[in-house]
Amino acid sequence: MGQIPLPTILDNLIADKRIRPAVAVFFDHPPGRRTASRGSEGFADFLATELIPKIRGEMKLSADPKNTIIGGASAGGLCAAFVGLRHPEVVGGVIAQSGAF
Repeated sequence: MGQIPLPTILDNLIADKRIRPAVAVFFDHPPGRRTASRGSEGFADFLATELIPKIRGEMKLSADPKNTIIGGASAGGLCAAFVGLRHPEVVGGVIAQSGAF
């Protein structure tokens, strides 16, 4: 099974004016580190207190949680849900595609 071409999908949705312009940040974990992020308080805190604020600051984005959505598939969906539940003051929406709950 191939990767979902999410950057292309988002570009097309924005071009068709079906969604507002958005900043999307994609990342993967280094080998051997995947299990550390599944429901990890430390990883959730890192995203909410370091990574998301850094991106907001560098790109001059709103700090309003309703403008921040975190998502993932499988274990990433579980992680996204955990971050959203742990930090609703930062994340206003979650997409958990086939979350490994």
